[in-house]
Amino acid sequence: MKRLRRYFIAGLVVALPVVATLWLITFLFKKLPLPPEELINKILGGGIPLWVAALIYRTFILISFFVVITLLGAFTTRTVGAKITYFFQKLLERIPLFNRIYKALHQITSALFGPGRNVFHKVAIIEYPRRGIFTLVFITNDTEERFVKNINASFDIPENDKSEKFLNVFLPTTPNPTSGFFLILPVNAVKILDISVEEALKLIISGGAVRLDESIPEVENA
Repeated sequence: MKRLRRYFIAGLVVALPVVATLWLITFLFKKLPLPPEELINKILGGGIPLWVAALIYRTFILISFFVVITLLGAFTTRTVGAKITYFFQKLLERIPLFNRIYKALHQITSALFGPGRNVFHKVAIIEYPRRGIFTLVFITNDTEERFVKNINASFDIPENDKSEKFLNVFLPTTPNPTSGFFLILPVNAVKILDISVEEALKLIISGGAVRLDESIPEVENA
């Protein structure tokens, strides 16, 4: 019975991501709007079942979307395209109210998908929420110098505990690592782990149930 249970769970782990991906694609596929039936018959010549026409039309829309996005990316990476894109970005940033939304979304997409950008640079471990309890975090960037100066000047920090360097870290939640907390920590409070971001995400999503290997990861100062 235990073996059957283990086999079932192993199959579930393999099948769930596939099923979830297919479900999401199907859901988005069905949400695509359809033109009137008369227009479909006119374009495709008539005599085709409506469900076949709908399948062809939606497939065409999806392919067209990916082609347009790819061509847009190719255009913006060229010198002329980059200049035109920069001009329109600056124009959008001048529109009141709209500019705040646009800037926020632009920063998020650039951080997540921009070339050469990696939101999570390294995996680290910190003492949180109290001493003796540890949690994984992702280092996202060095803290800006102006913030460091304000922290050291504004808070009653013992001279020995003051740090010239702070780190921006993201503390993810389990099992959904897309939500979490943004923390600013002194560099000596952050210990870098010798594991990849992907391995850390597996641990977080599984609640620590997944074993990466039998060895203990090396720890070094940030």
